Amino acid sequence: MAPAVVISLILAGLAYLILKDIISTRRRRAAMTRLAVELGMSYDIETYDHRTAMHCFAPIFQSGEKRRSLNVLRNDGPNTLLIFDYQYKPTAPRARVLKRQTVFVHQLPGLRYPKIEARPENLDDFIDNLFGKKDIDFTEDPGFSKRYWVKAENEIDARAVLDPRTRRLLLKTPYWTVQILFGSFVFFISGKRIKPADIPEYLRETQDILDAMTALPQTA
Repeated sequence: MAPAVVISLILAGLAYLILKDIISTRRRRAAMTRLAVELGMSYDIETYDHRTAMHCFAPIFQSGEKRRSLNVLRNDGPNTLLIFDYQYKPTAPRARVLKRQTVFVHQLPGLRYPKIEARPENLDDFIDNLFGKKDIDFTEDPGFSKRYWVKAENEIDARAVLDPRTRRLLLKTPYWTVQILFGSFVFFISGKRIKPADIPEYLRETQDILDAMTALPQTA
């Protein structure tokens, strides 16, 4: 095959990928706009600035580089709800693509929780455990400890927040990462950008988990 033909095919392929991305972006923007109306929330395509927000020190917003938030849905009231697409470029040596996920942030200003993170355990965590980097272990709930990696500034507070009801909910939906800081509860599924039509169902899941976390502690 002649070099000119090869170059033409490569350029055509790149043009197709760019056009596909543009169309996908526009469709998602339109769908998120409709969803904002359905949920009674405001919509903003512009990047949301986390630097002045309560949740700005949550680990996900400190990760990587080239951080951006797009398709921001917001509902202000006594408590604030944010739903948006968040992306960043991991700083790992072999990371070449952006990591994208849909993030749900529930802000409850009247609460003051220490920093807590619960996320699905992965292979890296298993290896870390072998080398002595332990997370908080729930010996009374081995099923939860096997599925979830938990880290907190205060273990007692973490155990109070992750009570039996909360752990049951997380095990029913074992894909959620939850990051808590002061009165902010950040939920996301790492690397998953949720379809707009599915967001209301996922929002209900985060609300159920949030209600459990902020209810009176259970002991059984």
